[in-house]
Amino acid sequence: MEAMLELDQTVTMLILCSPHNPIGRVWRREELERLGQISVKYNLLVVSDEIHADLVYEGSEHIPFSSISADLAARSITCVAPSKTFNLLSMHAATVIIPNDTLRAQYNHALNRLGLDSPNTFGSLALETAYREGEEWLNELLIYLQSNIHLVTEFFKARMPQIRVIQPEGTYLIWLDCLDLKLSMSALEQFFAYKAKVILQPGYSFGEEGTGFMRMNAACHMGVMDWFREQFSGQKLCPIEHLESYKRLGEQVYSLHVELAESTSARAQAIVQAARSIQIMADELLGDALDGAVPKAVPIVTHDQADVWYGMLPDIMVAARQEAAFSNSARMKLPIRLGTQIEGPKPCPEQHIAGLRRAAAGLEELLALEVSVARGEKETYKEAILLYEEARTRKQAGDSIVGTISNGRRVSEESHEDAEEQYWMALSNYILVAQGLKDPEMLKNMPTALPGPNGVIPCKLDSNDLWKVTSQIAISEIRKAGEYLQAERDLVEHWENFIETRVEREYETTVEELLKRGHIKEDSYWYCCPFPAVYRVQMDSVNVLGHVIPRGHVFVFEYGDDGEPGRFITQPTFQSADERKYCDD
Repeated sequence: MEAMLELDQTVTMLILCSPHNPIGRVWRREELERLGQISVKYNLLVVSDEIHADLVYEGSEHIPFSSISADLAARSITCVAPSKTFNLLSMHAATVIIPNDTLRAQYNHALNRLGLDSPNTFGSLALETAYREGEEWLNELLIYLQSNIHLVTEFFKARMPQIRVIQPEGTYLIWLDCLDLKLSMSALEQFFAYKAKVILQPGYSFGEEGTGFMRMNAACHMGVMDWFREQFSGQKLCPIEHLESYKRLGEQVYSLHVELAESTSARAQAIVQAARSIQIMADELLGDALDGAVPKAVPIVTHDQADVWYGMLPDIMVAARQEAAFSNSARMKLPIRLGTQIEGPKPCPEQHIAGLRRAAAGLEELLALEVSVARGEKETYKEAILLYEEARTRKQAGDSIVGTISNGRRVSEESHEDAEEQYWMALSNYILVAQGLKDPEMLKNMPTALPGPNGVIPCKLDSNDLWKVTSQIAISEIRKAGEYLQAERDLVEHWENFIETRVEREYETTVEELLKRGHIKEDSYWYCCPFPAVYRVQMDSVNVLGHVIPRGHVFVFEYGDDGEPGRFITQPTFQSADERKYCDD
């Protein structure tokens, strides 16, 4: 610094940051005394920014620059504010301490000239109250901040030792030394933004010497810090309150099983068995994270998948009790499916695959004996037995892949995904088997299409074909009329604006299943774009979107225009339209 001052004799002011931002250094008395000597030697006014002065941790002590000596106080201006310590930024209240009468008069004159001499009344009151009454808050805040800093320090030490935490002695800011990553600043910023999912302050914004460093703010809720750790590690702590609620749900499922053990309703028994299966899957997925009273880390995808499954249990238990009380009263689509598959990182974490393996093994153990007994009545339990054979085979395929992974052999990312997929298909079938062994009729009318990885049954809506829901009769007539290009333009516009809901997918999957079984046939088509097929009922009745449609009646789903919701229409017959309706019409 002295060398720079020797070169530039025009410097009249030195701005001191104490404690230092961004590094978090708390200056020692001897350092401040030396700085004072330099300020006297070169006749410098020292403006000391001490806004973080209250945020100093055990082992360090903040010393105001103006307290070093009366001479230094006379050549100093100290800036403080409650905005950092007490989170009062919106109050726009700060304090400038100027011991020198002449300097203070000059400062006040400048404020008056600029019209800044009337402070915010509410801000002044907040400032005074914070400093008079806020000691308890500050003491608790310091403990909280130190916990956050400790969490970040230990995390990087254990998980990413290439990133070194410069331990702050004060402030709530953490200076991260990322030089060992050997990344450009652009790559470093992208690493934090896109991999860790956090935006940090790049070090170069504090000067060229900050290149290769990042500044992190630790003054946030502990939950945010946990989230930060999760993004880096892919691991999530199961909070104690979650574990306790999961255990209570398990106890409720057991109580339900005992309560309805004597029920003569096959459907109620099937629903109870679905609840038992889901509880077993969720418990096994978490494994030993459920044991003990200490939160244990599991992959985020594992925690979130278990949460989905546990979350299904209350509604399933309600349905079981309703069905036991009154036949066909359960307000739940049966059979019960596996639910949504949570999308995890690629490759799938080994710990998650191990959890899926335990879940499949748990259901195999639950069902094996019952399947063995059911084989004595093959025709009655045909659907359940066939699904069981597929489930068992899928489980074995997954076990084979996991055996390779767990033996320490390096395998491709695709192998991880294959194992996850095999176990998911096994579990999807096991839960159906569990219900079918209690109520064989439940599987006889089940759609043959199984949900995909995201829990959604595939249908023609998944296609990129513009004509995916258009009637074949309509396509033929449009070609003959020379309207193909006009229809194609309309279809492009329709699908660009289309917003899919549960209703459209349920309609299309139901129709596909009814067509397969010969319960309906294509009769004509609707006159509006996208010209969907009109179907006529061939059986005594069919159920579509909750409507019971008798033999001979027709129905259609009219897709809405410009993203508007569609509507289901059914009548004994439809009158023929004079012409097709296009957007231009």
